[in-house]
Amino acid sequence: SNVEVPVPYCKQGLVYTVDRNTLFEAEICDGAHSSLCQTLDEALQTASSASGSVVRVLHDVDGEGHRLPGGVRTVLDLNGKVLRGNGTAPVLVVEGDLTLRDSSATGSGRVTMKSDFEGLVEYGGGVCNYGVFTLESGVIEGCTAGDFGGGIMGVEGSVTSIRGGEVRGCKAEAGSAICSRSRFEMTGGAV
Repeated sequence: SNVEVPVPYCKQGLVYTVDRNTLFEAEICDGAHSSLCQTLDEALQTASSASGSVVRVLHDVDGEGHRLPGGVRTVLDLNGKVLRGNGTAPVLVVEGDLTLRDSSATGSGRVTMKSDFEGLVEYGGGVCNYGVFTLESGVIEGCTAGDFGGGIMGVEGSVTSIRGGEVRGCKAEAGSAICSRSRFEMTGGAV
C-alpha cells in the first residue's frame, strides 16, 4: 500500500504517493521542483545540481560524514528532526555554503552524537567547516572532538557565522563549542 508525503516547500497542497516500504530521509526543493531522497547524503549531493535549494530532513537520521560538496549553496532544514553521529567522523562536513536551520514550531531540530564514542573525531565533532557555514536556528549539542571544535570547527580559509540557534554541551581539548582558525562572526544565538 502507499503513503502520502506532503510537499511543503514547492507545491503547497500537493502530495507525493510513494510505496509504504520506501523510507525517505530528505526532500530537496529548488523552488520550482521537489524530489524525495532515500538518504540525506543523496539529497546533499543532488543539491549540487540545484544550487540555492532547500534540503528538508523528513525523520531522524543516524550516521555521520554527511558532506555538502564545494560549489554548492543550500539550506539544510532540520524540520524538528535529529542528525545523530556515531562519533567516528563529523556529523556534517561543509565544503560548500550551508545554512543550518530548524523550521519546526517546537525548535527540536538538532545535530548531536551518541555518547559512547566520545573523542574519536579529531576536530569538528558536530560540523567540520571547510567552506561557509551559518547556524541560523536549531541546536548543535553533545558533540565531541579529541582536539578542536567539539561543536563546530572552522578550518583555515572557512567562514563560520552564528546568527541564531545554540551550541551547547559540546567537548574538546580546545574550543569545546566552537573553534575557528579563520573568519568567525556571531550576531545572535547562544554558545
